[in-house]
Amino acid sequence: MFKNSTILLLCVLSFCTNTLAQNKKSISVNDIIEISKQDTKYVVDKEIDLKGDTLVLPQGCSLLFSGGKIVNGTVLLADTKLEGDICIESDIKGTISNGEINTAWFGLKAGSKEDQTKTLQSIIDLYQSNVSHNSWDINLLNPEPAIFIPSGRYHVGEIKLRSYVTLKGAGRGSTELRGVTFHANGQYNFSIENISLVGNVGATKKTDYNLDNQSHLSAFKLNACARLIFRNVSIRNYNVAFDNYNTYLVDLYSCFISYCNVCYMNDGKGGGYGGHAVRWYGGEMCESKYGFVQKNGNSVLLNGATIEACQYGIDFIYPVSFSVNACYFENNNFDIYGTVVHVNIENNFFSDTGKVKGDAYIYAPTAIGFTIIQGNKFGKPIYDNPHILIDDNTSIYSGLMIGVNDIVHGGPIPVSKRLSPYVR
Repeated sequence: MFKNSTILLLCVLSFCTNTLAQNKKSISVNDIIEISKQDTKYVVDKEIDLKGDTLVLPQGCSLLFSGGKIVNGTVLLADTKLEGDICIESDIKGTISNGEINTAWFGLKAGSKEDQTKTLQSIIDLYQSNVSHNSWDINLLNPEPAIFIPSGRYHVGEIKLRSYVTLKGAGRGSTELRGVTFHANGQYNFSIENISLVGNVGATKKTDYNLDNQSHLSAFKLNACARLIFRNVSIRNYNVAFDNYNTYLVDLYSCFISYCNVCYMNDGKGGGYGGHAVRWYGGEMCESKYGFVQKNGNSVLLNGATIEACQYGIDFIYPVSFSVNACYFENNNFDIYGTVVHVNIENNFFSDTGKVKGDAYIYAPTAIGFTIIQGNKFGKPIYDNPHILIDDNTSIYSGLMIGVNDIVHGGPIPVSKRLSPYVR
């Protein structure tokens, strides 16, 4: 059946005389621990009780599960291939050669109220040897290998992500991790897909929050990472959903964030250092104090996103090369706020906004310039309310182009003056 493999049958003896007499060729638990043959396929067709000991697999072996399981101990894998109806209810360590694995194989249990942080981390760590610290692939479309988490609710704490690993759920709203914070420092090419994350803080848009505070609870806390993909992820009830610091090439597709103090915090090292290249396609940031906060960093595209019911929809703090295109804004106190310099705001729809600063959709209290604002549509008559509000002390730089339907009010610009273009 297996031409190139030695097949050893693993089973547990019941230590009764009859059983020993009938199964003289079976391997006892002690024999299993002392396995030494490499490149061998071991068949597990009974329950293997390690009784607290460690099962050490030689390099390149396979475990074929045929109705059996391994329990009560530690399994040390070494480039091991798992096959069949896999069930390992033991601690796992080492490395694995499977391209895709299921967390249920290793005892991660949906619906359990127990903390399953250790189990999930040990599963992710099976791919630790594949981590590259020196390079990242800008052409990678879907990182491999993949770890699948079946539908259900799981209680998980702090988890460290690994390079070249995809973490996939059964669907947004189907697979739910509660209380998790994903950390990654210097990791590359990982992906999170089809999953919901629920925090423990119950933050709302009314909560006071200091953007300089680094001790907050985050769903993702990422530092110096690159080439990341987030697809169909929902996040709620965190102080900060995404906390990115010097993190590059991040793509989000249909991600939904709500009830956070900050939905997305994109922080560069200062002075535009970084080249963050965040691209957000579809999805929503809503019911939060801040939607998207751009602090330093650069090269961000919001395309087709909805920002709704936030105190600050987009908060600009020294942005560089930020584009807002085909987005929908509704019921925010400030739709776009802050230092509107090196920003393109085009082809968006601004619906009813809050009662702040004369219902301005775009409010530049400190500076505006090197910016294109055109092709936008507004939910209120353009002559009743200013679309762009500038304070008396706002610095106005050259390169400012205002479209036909965008009305500017405040500072040195009369409310009735249409600027197309305006250059100071």
